[in-house]
Order: sequence, then structure tokens, then C-alpha cells
Amino acid sequence: MMLGAWVIVIPWGMTSSGQSDVDRAIGVLIAESLRVGSTLPSLGITLGTITRLVPAQPAAGQPPAWTLIEFGVDVTHAHTFADELAGALDIGPWYVEFHTHTETFIVFRNRIFRFARDDEHGHTIAADHGRNLGIPDHQLDWPR
Repeated sequence: MMLGAWVIVIPWGMTSSGQSDVDRAIGVLIAESLRVGSTLPSLGITLGTITRLVPAQPAAGQPPAWTLIEFGVDVTHAHTFADELAGALDIGPWYVEFHTHTETFIVFRNRIFRFARDDEHGHTIAADHGRNLGIPDHQLDWPR
């Protein structure tokens, strides 16, 4: 895990229900990025490790300590989960990245980018949007 990064690659295997990680979209949610009063529906989300850390270089408007929540969601609910996240994120330099084996979802408040994991143009457009929100480049290092 790299401090200051928004993304942690999670080694997922079989879930307790026997579902493989091929059927899951995985990512990390920073609890402090959620708007106060927001609620995310279950949608069959599985939780991984929850970690509290101090990021190396938080952006302006980000708190000095973060709570990272590793999650997985069934690929059939990935788009719905992205929509819910887009409405639940707080204003400011926040996003959630999650991905399947083939697709990446970058979710900002009220804005979703969805593209093939190897699509450099998609990565560039989403990263440019993040920079416009004040997110530093070292936090825009999504897995490909």
C-alpha cells in the first residue's frame, strides 16, 4: 500500500458465497469522502479490510487522516453502485475508483467515467477532471 494514493490493489479470491473475483468490481472507498447524511444501498457489497491511515500528501480540503474501506460489488450492480456513489460523495477533491478485470469506474460527485482498463484516453479525461477539482497527480494513479 502506498500512502497518499487513492487506490489499493486488493487480492480478491473467492467470496464466502463462492463467487469469483471475475464477477466482482473491486475498489476502495475513503469514508471521509462521503457527504454527511448520505447512505449507500447494500447492493450485495462485500467488505474487505478497513484501514485508518495518514496520507502522505492530502490535497487542500482533505482531512489529515483517512479511513479506507476495501469493497467488492457484483458486476451486475457496478453501474448502479457508481450512480449511488456519485450522489453520496462530498463536494471537493474526492473520487472513488473501482474496477473489474476489464473496466474502470472513476466516480466523482455527480460525474462518472467508465472505460476499458487499458483505455489511455479514458484515463486521461478522468484524470483531467480530477486535476480540475484540485486532486494532485499522485492521487490519480489508477491501476490499468
